[in-house]
Amino acid sequence: MRTIKLIKKLLSSSYPININVLSNYFNVSPRTIQNLILEANEYLMDLNLKEIKNIRGKGFLLESSLEEKEQIVMSIFQDGFFYLEKEERELDLLLLIAFSDNPIFLNKK
Repeated sequence: MRTIKLIKKLLSSSYPININVLSNYFNVSPRTIQNLILEANEYLMDLNLKEIKNIRGKGFLLESSLEEKEQIVMSIFQDGFFYLEKEERELDLLLLIAFSDNPIFLNKK
């Protein structure tokens, strides 16, 4: 699950993310981040996509085109790993409340 979260984090960034920033974000050791990167690269290779790059002195970067990003997201969704992070859920609810013509019941969302 953390591997998928790592891929999503790197997909959302257009610049390299330092290993210490990632380890703080996920609350794990840098070594765990390195292991997650290896797992993520295996997942990406299975999809015939580019691996996560380690840019010396800057961090990790997942360079991909819009089509490749869409392919990754669809693959994650099809594998049953797609879920919204806390901030994404909050935004989803705010947009639903703001643009809905009908009453919103959170227990039915």
